[in-house]
Amino acid sequence: MRGHSAADVGIPRQWACPDCGLVTRDEVAIRLGYCGRCSDFTGMCGAGRKLLSPGVISTTSWQTPCTSLGTAPWQVLDGSAARVTLLCLTHDEQLRSGAAPWVKYAIPLDGRPADGRRS
Repeated sequence: MRGHSAADVGIPRQWACPDCGLVTRDEVAIRLGYCGRCSDFTGMCGAGRKLLSPGVISTTSWQTPCTSLGTAPWQVLDGSAARVTLLCLTHDEQLRSGAAPWVKYAIPLDGRPADGRRS
């Protein structure tokens, strides 16, 4: 959009990478959820990137990287390590409702309760 800054169209003026904490004011990086230090799209939804469906027989939206920006932070236990990932609204709702049973241990970090099936 010519003549409009990112703040004019609802994009925040700065953004912090959820993985390394680097703060950027680069409007393009913010819009894409890209972290220059991590060299990765850490602000995008973690479905298909950090959280994968192990399903071989049926295909789910969790098997390919989601291209939506992540808005809901989750702490997920992966093996023996806990890490934080962002999920878009669609994948957040799927995880909260129990529609992603392969994710065994996940805690929403936004204060909204999950459905109680996760710990």
